[in-house]
Amino acid sequence: MKTGKLLILFTASFAMTTAWSSEREELLKLKNTTLNLIQALVEEGLLPAEKARKLIRRAEAKAAEEVKEAAAEAEEEASSRKAIRVTYVPQFVREEIEEKVREQLRKDVVDDVKVQARKKAGVSQVPCRNGWNVSV
Repeated sequence: MKTGKLLILFTASFAMTTAWSSEREELLKLKNTTLNLIQALVEEGLLPAEKARKLIRRAEAKAAEEVKEAAAEAEEEASSRKAIRVTYVPQFVREEIEEKVREQLRKDVVDDVKVQARKKAGVSQVPCRNGWNVSV
């Protein structure tokens, strides 16, 4: 049983490595073919050497820019995965939130009404629960 699992893991890792190396190999072949083609055009006199160098520099600059953009996109995607998005909030949670907001709002409104009533009545001292009067 363990041998079978190990064989599967080895085969999968070999396939992934082969696919990655194959892709890298293809990219290197493409790069070398392009450079060889440009060099052949220069040797045939169809493309001036200075123009060929500019063409290669421009291609390298564009590739570097695309790599930066891809890295920025990957970073943005990774950061968006960290965000937790809640598409559904259960009814009991909504009711609990509503009750907490209502309770806090009620306290704030009562306090505001008391302050306004004191100002309107011109009361300078307000009785407290413990029986002491507090200056306002």
